[in-house]
Amino acid sequence: MIKEHLREIYLLDKKEWMLMISYGKDSSFLATLVCEMLEDLPTHQRNKKVHFITSDTLAETPMMSDFVRRSNQSVNDYAMANKLPMVGHLVYPDVENDYFYQTLAKGNPTPVSNLGRWCTSRLKQKPTQQKIQEILSQLDRSVEMVELNGEVDEYDCYMLLGVREEESARRKSSIEKHQIDDSFSRHSDYPNQIRVYNPIRFVTSDELWFYLAERHIFPWGIEVQDMQIQYGENFLECGIQHSSQQESSCGSKNSRSGCWTCSMVKKDKMLYQLIDEGYSDMEYLLEWKETMMQLRNDIRYREPVKRNKVKQQQKRLNHQRDNQHMDLFSSVVDTNVSHYFENKKLREYDTYDRANDTEYEPGSLAIQGRKLMLQKLLYIQEVIGQTLIRDEVVHAIIETWQDEGYNLSLEDCPAQDFTYDGALVLEGDGSLNIRETTNPYPVFTLNRDFSQGRDELIEYLNDRKKKKNESIYYFLSNVDMGEKEQFAWNVGIFVICHRDIQTEEQANQYLDDWIYEPQVPNEPPMDWDAFAKRYYDAARELVKDPEYDIESLQKINQILVTLGYETVKPYRKDNDMDYCVDLLEII
Repeated sequence: MIKEHLREIYLLDKKEWMLMISYGKDSSFLATLVCEMLEDLPTHQRNKKVHFITSDTLAETPMMSDFVRRSNQSVNDYAMANKLPMVGHLVYPDVENDYFYQTLAKGNPTPVSNLGRWCTSRLKQKPTQQKIQEILSQLDRSVEMVELNGEVDEYDCYMLLGVREEESARRKSSIEKHQIDDSFSRHSDYPNQIRVYNPIRFVTSDELWFYLAERHIFPWGIEVQDMQIQYGENFLECGIQHSSQQESSCGSKNSRSGCWTCSMVKKDKMLYQLIDEGYSDMEYLLEWKETMMQLRNDIRYREPVKRNKVKQQQKRLNHQRDNQHMDLFSSVVDTNVSHYFENKKLREYDTYDRANDTEYEPGSLAIQGRKLMLQKLLYIQEVIGQTLIRDEVVHAIIETWQDEGYNLSLEDCPAQDFTYDGALVLEGDGSLNIRETTNPYPVFTLNRDFSQGRDELIEYLNDRKKKKNESIYYFLSNVDMGEKEQFAWNVGIFVICHRDIQTEEQANQYLDDWIYEPQVPNEPPMDWDAFAKRYYDAARELVKDPEYDIESLQKINQILVTLGYETVKPYRKDNDMDYCVDLLEII
């Protein structure tokens, strides 16, 4: 019955088919029916292509990735040997959408809920969409339109999905949401180009298994038992659908498929089951994954400021500096220079950029965590003898770190294991989360005073982490002495916890080494008066010429203001030279 309907739709027109396949039971069952239907057709009626599209997220277990790749190659070999108009397409994320690039290069935390879940889109949907668009762009638009079920079929091609209502209520609801009739539905992303075809919508699990059990082997040469080994006895597959159905496509509590890096479940039953069955290499993958999930909540391995807020801060700072540059030039031509200095302190107090960032709002994964996890991944890859991360992704990670300003190279990241010592977890208000903190070492909270405004201070601390290749988590606050004193400053509150730091003295030394540049030994202190005198001397020489360049004098005054010295009054040509202040007496 299903094969007859497949044959009818196939011969109806010359529009190509896309069959979305994961090589799990449902999509493999559908693919088997399609292959059998094509085999039964005379050669001259096999007149349109069927594209088998499958995905490798590059975060599957090595065995699952190998199974999908073998299956895809087998489909192409089978199609060629039997002169069938079929082609298998294997899609996978490009470097910038790769899971390890996103987590280890960019520091994006692994998602733990649908809120902020970036992995499905980057690892599956984007590469699949790119392949779909590629196929659509190559279609023959001159294909004659036909009438189907009383409607003129204006679509460019058909997409076959191995979805069944019996799988879940959510899957049934998704099908009904876009359905046209019992067999066809609209594609949410390509409503005017693709008609979705659901041939096995009403097939039961018993019917499916009975059919596959009779075959023992799929038409393309892969044994049914091989599929069962990969997916497990009671498997549900992780298929490729359009985005409206994607949320339900990544396995279930009984699934043997899915990304081994997935952090959406607290306990990975897939990896534990594989370990119980004797796949001991999975213990290394499980350890890496669980460590990454713990680092996600560990304050020591998170940035203190979100990436988008750093960009906003830098934009404000650049704008502020541009305005200050203009103010300096305008101030030196102000005839009432003394009034400018009288109000300078008050203006600085009123406009001082006070920090008040005491809530726990962590940013991306800190560079030291990214580096450790890359080294651990490379170590595991060597131990198990399986490719877990592509070489081009490793190089892209290092290049991204360098672009961010870190002084790290591939030689600085050799394959190396490390033992995680437990998480240091905070509450939303910045206090210690005693229940979830498992780290046994002392925690020190140390304050440092800073004269810089908030944005300048964040910029300075960002520069320090790049020079040290290490981030220290901090909160920012301020101290305001009031309008009478007209004095305020910012305070950094730093959290130090390290296995090699046992005393507050050690913690203070560690923090100071991170914050401050080391003093150059035997360097004489800067003589600022002598430094300023050089500019006063230059101004004295400049104004000797009655036709001196006023812009040159303004530039000298800009430097003097920056240094905190009095400016030089402009020379008025209607007065004699005695009007100019005696520059040498100023200092």
